[in-house]
Amino acid sequence: MSVPNIPIVINRIIQLLGILFISILFSVKAYYGNMGLYARSIFLLFVTYQLVIIFRDNQLSLWGIQRHIFTPGYLLYVAPILIYKLSDLLFINQIIRLVTLLCKTFVFGIILFLPYALSRSGTGINLYETFHGILGVGAIWGILMQEYLTKVQKRWIFIAVSITILLALIQGRRSILLMYVIAMLFHVLYKFSYELQSVKKRILYFFSLSSLLIIIYLFMSFYGSILFDTLF
Repeated sequence: MSVPNIPIVINRIIQLLGILFISILFSVKAYYGNMGLYARSIFLLFVTYQLVIIFRDNQLSLWGIQRHIFTPGYLLYVAPILIYKLSDLLFINQIIRLVTLLCKTFVFGIILFLPYALSRSGTGINLYETFHGILGVGAIWGILMQEYLTKVQKRWIFIAVSITILLALIQGRRSILLMYVIAMLFHVLYKFSYELQSVKKRILYFFSLSSLLIIIYLFMSFYGSILFDTLF
């Protein structure tokens, strides 16, 4: 993003220095040796997802690339990767508080504009996607990091996720639903790998999860096309 009233060449030099500084900081601070299998899997999946988004762009010409680099384009996709690797356990509580605050703001914002959020018009869809993209998407991180959350924070994440999924069903936002399904699958993988050590606990958890999925499947089979017709 350029600064007004400064020649474009000076703007580009300042931006290049900033990108160079970020790259050096990342190469010095980033360390992958202490990442477990679960964290490494999430990180690689996220990086792959970001790369797919970037390379699906049809503007990979020299002009298109420089435009994306010097304006909030590709760097928006790289920034979360940098934040993920440069953050350590000293800052995890601050990150959790920020995510919880964003989820609270998302919940209150949806309540405030509920008639518009429930509307299936273009305005309703844009409102929902904007609120979720700016405020509510952090709930996915909360799903993956539940073990670090307090009971109150878990409640807020649960409320935000429930509202997000319900509105995604109403608005027919399949891509948003897919993101939450993937996050929940990784959470189940984590519980099976690290929390549920005994065979008995794993069997009970498996049957509980299977029962819930069967109930959801039956409900959607009978009432899905009626309640959430835009989804089908």
